[in-house]
Amino acid sequence: MITNAGINNELMPPATIRGKFLLKTVIIFGSGSGGKRVISSIPPDTRVSAFCDNDDSRVGRYMHGIPVVHPKDLPGMAFDEIIIASEFYEEICEQLLELYVPAKKFSVPSFIARESDIDFKFLESPIYFQPFVFSNLDILGTNIRFATSEKDRVLGAMLREDRTLCSRYLAELAWLRDQILPDTIFLDVGGNLGSVSIYLSKQQPSAQILAFEPDPLNFSLFQINLHANHCNNITVFNTALGSGEGHAELHQSIENYGDHRTTKPQGNESERFKKSRHLVSMTRGSKLLFDLYPNLSPNIIKIDTQGGDFVILSDILDHFFGPLKVAIEFSPYHLGLNGSTGPKIMRTLREFDEIFVIEPSETCDYNLVPISEKGIIEYFENGVSEYNGYIDLVCLR
Repeated sequence: MITNAGINNELMPPATIRGKFLLKTVIIFGSGSGGKRVISSIPPDTRVSAFCDNDDSRVGRYMHGIPVVHPKDLPGMAFDEIIIASEFYEEICEQLLELYVPAKKFSVPSFIARESDIDFKFLESPIYFQPFVFSNLDILGTNIRFATSEKDRVLGAMLREDRTLCSRYLAELAWLRDQILPDTIFLDVGGNLGSVSIYLSKQQPSAQILAFEPDPLNFSLFQINLHANHCNNITVFNTALGSGEGHAELHQSIENYGDHRTTKPQGNESERFKKSRHLVSMTRGSKLLFDLYPNLSPNIIKIDTQGGDFVILSDILDHFFGPLKVAIEFSPYHLGLNGSTGPKIMRTLREFDEIFVIEPSETCDYNLVPISEKGIIEYFENGVSEYNGYIDLVCLR
């Protein structure tokens, strides 16, 4: 049996017409024994246009008269479905997502991934495969359904309840919940899987939420989570925000999908990262907003980008001058790696009338603790040379 998510054939040009029947076009990923087994069970109304394989020695050859192509060729090919016929299906699923192949267009035969081992379900369609998992989670009294990767052992693990939810995340989320209104324009910079945007969307379905997530896999999971939670007021951009236009290398944490960054990790930390197979797009937040939403001015911003935070905030402040509430991660070590200095950070923070540290509380959802300019400078100087933790700031203008 081959499980699949269902394909909208109206979006695909007809590949071949045999009599009155439109043939479904598939690609088999894996030209070994698994591929041979799949092709032997292909139904008459399905045409196999190619095999795909990461083994360069097989690429360019023919199998059953069908060409073997490289994964890099897939974006230029027309197909209805990719059937993954390899024991390395977990890695191939991630590879396909990074090649921008929609998740609904690939599947895993049950003889490759035993149904008892597969625990990912795409929306209402009966498709299951690892390493992705759907779970239901209660966050501050709101039920949310999240798709995560089992390889994400930090934020993803929290959203699967394999780990306790971070108290700082909950404190910041509760503060944002108390600020958002029906007419709010909210920017979620570093949107990850949607763990902030989706919660806020459920609190205020009439607010307008713009989220930015450069990582292809996180972006894909974010899109799935939008549909799983029926969120219609969120627009997600697959781009990083920064100080210029172009592309950037993305350094991906191998265990914490909320720790990806465009700044190159240093020292022992570099062992926990890999470079993305692709450059990611980067743009200035102010330019994107002016180009796409010329009459829009954000009211609330959350920024968590592992170091680029104040570069992004400074760009936005230079172009938007109204009342503004900002929740921003303040990690001196990561800020320093990204080129931020104490004077640069303070020039940005002086644009605000009040600054607080948002902290978890045992008696309420959060506490706002005032912090002075001297306190901010001391915290930065004590943590810039070696990682020593972070705080979340709330800035009000």
